[in-house]
Amino acid sequence: MLHALALLLALASSSPPPSPAASLPPSGTYRTEIRKRFEAFGYAGELRLRVAHGYINGTYRPEGGLVTPVTGGTDGTHVWLDFTTFGSLHVEGRFENGRIVGMGTPRSRGTTVYVFTATFERP
Repeated sequence: MLHALALLLALASSSPPPSPAASLPPSGTYRTEIRKRFEAFGYAGELRLRVAHGYINGTYRPEGGLVTPVTGGTDGTHVWLDFTTFGSLHVEGRFENGRIVGMGTPRSRGTTVYVFTATFERP
C-alpha cells in the first residue's frame, strides 16, 4: 500500500502544472482501460460521468458486462472515482489532454495496483 501511495505521489509531482482551462467537462462518455500494473492487457469499458459542483456521478460498463454505479469528485484537474466493481476500486488521477489517467487499488481485498485510463469520446 505504501508503495502504491509513493507511486501516486511521484506521478502527481512529475506532471507539469495544469492549465486552468483543462478541467473535467460537466458530462461525457469515456472509453476506458483498467489493467493491473505491469500487465500488457486490461479491461476495456465505457464510463459515463456527470460533474456538478465538484461531485461526480455516473456509470461504468465493462465490455460485455453489467452497468455499475460510479461516484467521486474533482477539484478541476484532480479526479477521484469509486467503482463498485473490481472489489470496490478507488482511483486517484488527473484530467489532462482529454483523458483521466491514474492509479487504483481495491478497497476490499489485496494490494493489487491498477492503471486507469479514460479517454473522452463525446458529451
